[in-house]
Amino acid sequence: MVKLTRKETEKVKQLRVLFPREVKVHIRRSQDGGFVAEVLDYPGCITEGDTLSALIDMVNDAIYTMLEIPQKYVSYMPVYLLL
Repeated sequence: MVKLTRKETEKVKQLRVLFPREVKVHIRRSQDGGFVAEVLDYPGCITEGDTLSALIDMVNDAIYTMLEIPQKYVSYMPVYLLL
């Protein structure tokens, strides 16, 4: 992992504050056999995946997109898991 500058570290801290501790997600089967997730905390945030594992990755990606997280900081952001 690349070492961040002080300015980048501060930016990461600012971005991490945007993330709630947990998110509520409604998951259902899609008509084609995969899964669809609606992130209830972010209206209009809907994504899909072929497997539950892929769906979790897609939910995290959708949240990063909703929060407009720059790609270079994504690896420093929280990751939501299915509980």
